[in-house]
Amino acid sequence: MKLAMIMKPIHKVWGTTTPLVVTPLFEMHRLDIKPWHRCSYHEHKFKHNAFFVISGVLFIDMSPHTPSHRLAVGN
Repeated sequence: MKLAMIMKPIHKVWGTTTPLVVTPLFEMHRLDIKPWHRCSYHEHKFKHNAFFVISGVLFIDMSPHTPSHRLAVGN
């Protein structure tokens, strides 16, 4: 099983992503998203995403046909 722990930050147009844990079925990244920016839409067939908001507010869009999920600090 491949397991990576705390890798270097990856710079994106919207901010940075830092992989903290990477396994075949789960990844944990620290996302630092610039205000009013967003990452590209993507999906995983076999991986799970979990979010914990440290500061600000995060909106998650699951589909263009459903309302956004709003997560605030501590969610």
